[in-house]
Amino acid sequence: MMKLLTLGRAALATALAVTALGGVAATSAQAAAGCSGASCVGKNPSTMGCTADQTILERVRIDSYLEFQLVHSAACAARWGAFKVSTTGSAGKVTLTETRQVKTPYGWYKNGEEWVVADLSKKGTTRTEMNRNTGDDRHRVCASGFGCT
Repeated sequence: MMKLLTLGRAALATALAVTALGGVAATSAQAAAGCSGASCVGKNPSTMGCTADQTILERVRIDSYLEFQLVHSAACAARWGAFKVSTTGSAGKVTLTETRQVKTPYGWYKNGEEWVVADLSKKGTTRTEMNRNTGDDRHRVCASGFGCT
């Protein structure tokens, strides 16, 4: 009986430790973000820690090595555009634009636009700066010559 009681206490202690660590991990991810909402506008998602919980909401694949994306961070309450080049060799540049639209009683209007030029000859990801995101915003990303999300 004493052995079962000791095992039960050990199991309870382990469960409490796992729960506590899970809580710490969630808050540390949010604490890692250097901005939230309006304070993120015009800032780099990488340097502000917003890429830690990024989710790709939409993606447009141009071919096997080029794509652009609409990206969201819940911790930062922000969205941005990303252009990915997975192999080098293409020549040219692409302007990537991320636009936020807000709904009013009179319709949708543009409330922020961030853009960046992506060099197709360099492998990697080029990101626009961020736009804030509230629950009823619309966002889209356009790559010059390739369309929009």
